Amino acid sequence: MKSFIKITFALALTSMLFFSCSKDDTVANTEKKVKITLSANKDGISTKTAAVEGEASASYIWTTEDAANIKLYTVSGGSLTEVQNPTVNVSSDNKVMTISAVVDPGSYTFRAILAANYTSGNPKVAASQTPNGTSNYDPNADILVSDDLNVTVDANGQTTGDMLLTFRRQVVINKMTLKNIVAGEKVSKVEISSDKDLTGYLSNGSMVGDGKTITLNYSNVTVPDGGEFPVYFVSMANSGQTVTVKVTTDKKEYTRTFGPLNIVQGQFTRISVKLPKTVTILFGDGNGRVKINGMNVDWADSFNNNWTFSTDYEVNFYQTSEYSQIGGEDPDPWGEGTVEVPNPFEITTTSLSSATILNVSVIVAGTNNSASANVHLKVGDTDIKTDNLNNYPETPKTIESNNPDAKKGKLSILVDNIWYAGIRVYKIEVTYID
Repeated sequence: MKSFIKITFALALTSMLFFSCSKDDTVANTEKKVKITLSANKDGISTKTAAVEGEASASYIWTTEDAANIKLYTVSGGSLTEVQNPTVNVSSDNKVMTISAVVDPGSYTFRAILAANYTSGNPKVAASQTPNGTSNYDPNADILVSDDLNVTVDANGQTTGDMLLTFRRQVVINKMTLKNIVAGEKVSKVEISSDKDLTGYLSNGSMVGDGKTITLNYSNVTVPDGGEFPVYFVSMANSGQTVTVKVTTDKKEYTRTFGPLNIVQGQFTRISVKLPKTVTILFGDGNGRVKINGMNVDWADSFNNNWTFSTDYEVNFYQTSEYSQIGGEDPDPWGEGTVEVPNPFEITTTSLSSATILNVSVIVAGTNNSASANVHLKVGDTDIKTDNLNNYPETPKTIESNNPDAKKGKLSILVDNIWYAGIRVYKIEVTYID
């Protein structure tokens, strides 16, 4: 698999090439070719290179994108002048890049910049990036700047001074492994936002922030078995930031906020993020639904969490394609018959006791206009939401925790103080991180 790895970018490059001519080969003094050689150390120290990962090591290579995007400048008094029409070549094994330029005799300070995205002449981290599948970041978002080289070219074409370019990455390459996405879903977009700047541009040698969101665009890349999806992105460095990642697939959206996160310049950041799982349980006798048709009913959800319905009072149960009803069928409270009022009932799971519960919602309704009940959403001994069915109880009502404080413990949906006939349960949805 191809990925991008940074160990350090203060690179002491491994070879030196001087351009020299004998007297017999001397050309006109107004044109002298200066060749600067860049190389990458396959043993683990690199500049901007692709890293082809193996079992125990990585080989570092230059890419064709590098050759297309590198520019050479001369520096004078803090101003940069682009060297026109340099010749850039990459060796057949991708281990060496050469930059050739034609200059007059004299003393020069050379600086190379490797970037593809410019704003007002300044290299910029793109807010919209297109990674290469799941094994590559977008090279057009990267920014590297070489240390300045002081080189003198004499009238005979001889060069003196250091000819080795050492690059330093001005941004950060990040690999974020997203977990808990359903295998087989197709990812179209990953949006990463922060409370600190993620994008910016290079100005006078320093990065200036200008944006807090990066969008990664994918061409419906399939999530592999296991549900892990690696994303690579380029960003500015920042410490102590709170990050939100939102993943859009062909089926749904996944969102997670986490932090504090430190993204350090010159390092390759590896981030592992467990995205929330969402369990949806539909009740009734329709296809794939759960029937509540006894005093104790057990079932497993799509993530194999075990659930139990229980009540200590024998009541009637009715099913439709949309709900399970606990209690009698609309008895006439003013008639000669009696009104069946079921005792409290509870739907619980202990399988999620070690998980972090982010949100719980239940859709319930009464069986007639006079029905009422209290609904308690609990995690452990903590009530995370209590609501009631008093107004228009026949209309399905969503009762949701909306609790920003995530909890751990036994999850319980308790319905009590039921009056007149019974309660209809349509749906339960739980979002959690295991």
